Amino acid sequence: MAKKTVLKHPFNQEKSATGKKWLRSFLIRHPVLSVRTPEGISVARAKSFTSVNVARFFVSYIYESELRKVNHKAHRTFNVDATGITAVQYRHSKDVSIRSKKGVASMTSAERGNIIAIVTCMNATGTYVPPLMVFRGKI
Repeated sequence: MAKKTVLKHPFNQEKSATGKKWLRSFLIRHPVLSVRTPEGISVARAKSFTSVNVARFFVSYIYESELRKVNHKAHRTFNVDATGITAVQYRHSKDVSIRSKKGVASMTSAERGNIIAIVTCMNATGTYVPPLMVFRGKI
């Protein structure tokens, strides 16, 4: 816009980009923003995790029928979570987002490198299964 209106500006003409100094002063002027590294989410996961699919899970009584099987006992209901850690180092890009936002995500087309899966499992009474680490093996 500054170029079209022929205004003097501090931006780099060759790279057509702003500098670190400009970004720093921009973030000072807008304290509600911060720079964070986004978490990669596959396109398939982003498309399937919708409010319609979540509502279908709870409304179609899948959740309730599974709870009835364990008689709603806290010591028999476990929460399982899995995360993947890549063994390949690569540089993450950074995004500017609102500070109060819980997580920043970026779409990824495929997983890179070898992934080490870590699975954790715990119930409401504090009983837990030691973390399980799954390494890629040879077939």
